Amino acid sequence: MIQFRGVDDDSLLLSLYQIREAAKLIWKIDAPRAIHNFPDHGVEHSERLAAISNRLLESNESLPLDELEKYLLLAGIYLHDIGMQCDVVNYPDILKIAEQLGAKFYHHFSSKTTNDFSIEEQLEIRKNHSFLTAAWISYAKLYNETVLAEAVKTIPEDIIDDLMDICMFHSNLPITKCPIFFKYDPTKRKQLLAALLRFSDELDIDSSKADIRIIKNFRLPAENAVYWWMHNRTRVIISDHNVIYLLF
Repeated sequence: MIQFRGVDDDSLLLSLYQIREAAKLIWKIDAPRAIHNFPDHGVEHSERLAAISNRLLESNESLPLDELEKYLLLAGIYLHDIGMQCDVVNYPDILKIAEQLGAKFYHHFSSKTTNDFSIEEQLEIRKNHSFLTAAWISYAKLYNETVLAEAVKTIPEDIIDDLMDICMFHSNLPITKCPIFFKYDPTKRKQLLAALLRFSDELDIDSSKADIRIIKNFRLPAENAVYWWMHNRTRVIISDHNVIYLLF
């Protein structure tokens, strides 16, 4: 299990464990999948991101994070992709909140089960998953529902909006549009945390992300299988002097 280095406050530690457990349930191996035929985006992915972000911070000692910043970065690391597992038919209010946040959906969702979203519906969810993640956090706070509810209760209320922003800006939105500081604390660096999450996510591209045996043993669409081959042929090396080598 990943150690939450730099977070010593008991309430923040408990919150991170609750968040991690919620993410484990959302991505449980026998849980339905809203999006199919993509490499891992679950807890193992999150723990690789935690290790990568630690390595990035170690390579640049001029950017130390304080305890609350580390907590929020780790919370974002565990939650940033849960929008890919959001059943928008079962929770239409999450879909509405996502649209209010800026998501754009061009297809009507009509699947009968979480496993049965069409290719077009899956693409819509994947494209908007950052908004769906933030919307899911907001919904869990407002209505105390879904597997995320208990974990969200443990997040300090004055930084929930900051966590939503970090999740929303981890992917497609321009990182420069993310507010620089926390909503209520101008000494805490929100844009930096979003950038660290985003960069760590981009660097999770080597062979540890996708086991090549999957496509050797199972049939996947070529447009998906190519990612397994690309990950298998990629190496990422982070030096001690702010230099990152990508070998392909």
